[in-house]
Amino acid sequence: MNPTLANKIEFKKLCNVLEEVSKARIAKKADILERFIQECRIISHKLKTEFSDKTLIALYIRVFCLGKDSKDANKLKQYKTVTGKKIAGRDFAEKAYHILQNRLPRKSSDFTIEQINLFLDNISAKNETDRYKDEIFKILIEKTNSLEFKWITRIVLKNLKLGITRKRIFQVFHVDANSLFDVCFNLRQVCDTLADPQMRYHHDIQVFSHFKPMLLEYCQIEDIEKLFNEGEQYFVQCKYDGERSQIHMKDGKYMYFTRQGYDITNNPGYGKTSSSGFMSSVFSRLLNPQIKSIILDGELLGWHKEKKLLGSKGMNYDVKKLSENSHYQPCFVAFDVIMCNDTLYNNEPYEKRLEILKDVFKEEEDCLLLCKSTRISKSEELCKIFNECIESKEEGIVVKKCDSKYKQNIRNGTGCYKIKAEYSEGLVQDLDLIILGGYEGDGKYMGLIKSFLMGVASIPDIPGGNPTKFFSVVSVSNGLSMDTLKELMKIFESKWQT
Repeated sequence: MNPTLANKIEFKKLCNVLEEVSKARIAKKADILERFIQECRIISHKLKTEFSDKTLIALYIRVFCLGKDSKDANKLKQYKTVTGKKIAGRDFAEKAYHILQNRLPRKSSDFTIEQINLFLDNISAKNETDRYKDEIFKILIEKTNSLEFKWITRIVLKNLKLGITRKRIFQVFHVDANSLFDVCFNLRQVCDTLADPQMRYHHDIQVFSHFKPMLLEYCQIEDIEKLFNEGEQYFVQCKYDGERSQIHMKDGKYMYFTRQGYDITNNPGYGKTSSSGFMSSVFSRLLNPQIKSIILDGELLGWHKEKKLLGSKGMNYDVKKLSENSHYQPCFVAFDVIMCNDTLYNNEPYEKRLEILKDVFKEEEDCLLLCKSTRISKSEELCKIFNECIESKEEGIVVKKCDSKYKQNIRNGTGCYKIKAEYSEGLVQDLDLIILGGYEGDGKYMGLIKSFLMGVASIPDIPGGNPTKFFSVVSVSNGLSMDTLKELMKIFESKWQT
């Protein structure tokens, strides 16, 4: 085994630091991390496969030989249940720690971080059987104590519950860490590149490397007058309800990223080359032959093959996973160009970027579209377009200053806005709905119903009788304060059924 930093640091050391950070006051958290980073400049681990709490519960029941219907197994399965007996802890990892601690060794392990990384790689391997993963995990639980077990659980779930933001951790790690992460969105690259705390670093957007996109500032239609104080001009566009995405291409090779950095290139509807996926074959056919490299920012939507119209996020499909047999096919709506022929245009005004974008590809209605833009200079023009949007039942509008530059991962102060009816009182009609059920919360919402399933009652079979059939309409969680949630819990405490 080659000598690395990770095989020099014992895992129990990391667990003790994380435990200390999680329990410390906010003002002290960064100091504890800084001491640890100065000592080891640790490289963080990244699992290859996502794990859910349900997956871990099933795994823990198997490896601890609990029995599917045993007392401890039921406690694990019902750790969120608000009507059940309270188990100490604020998340699944801490509750599992209290339930299973007597089944674990008291002495801490001698595992290094690198050994734990290897274990985690093995249990997250896609092609391995449950039996193989169980055997790997049994080795872990035979040698790790309950504290290490708790932090392994949190690492697997990618939710450390440290009570300190990612930005603050990066500030402690390196002065340039936040700006680099906003561009590359790659934790490993940040740690490797900025291992020397004394070195300053500037990183530009690169093809085939995901970056965090520019965001839109919220704006109410009542406040649009302030946008035109100094004779500003804007482009107004439709607000699409899809999956914010990036398309990267160089020399006939393609990559597709979602807003959060997920690489969907190898999914059936996309592909690395024109011969390996639907969208890549579309691009290669419609792309300007003079273009050898490109990065586009836009929205991925589903185009219904029979109805010949665009779908939205609320419909029953996932645009990232569309295949040849799906009712929908991917359709990309481009609204910005960030790079063209190896030249970056993020510091150019949007007006220029839009002109370049118009020459990038030919449009095709069912798969590749250019976002339509209307140039305006008066609030009255904006109000008229917004009213037309409401009448057409569209999601909203996007307003971009003609001279605005592309600023990654910044929402406010860019000169780019989104306006929706729901941002203004009186523009959205209220609905009287019934609370049909609820979904249990996690973390600080543990023991509470965090979101509510709302619906309507069917007309009773017997006139004047009580309804017996109900139809769900929507799930609601936004806008509910902690006090409101606790008040609702008291009202419905004796009504919940699982």
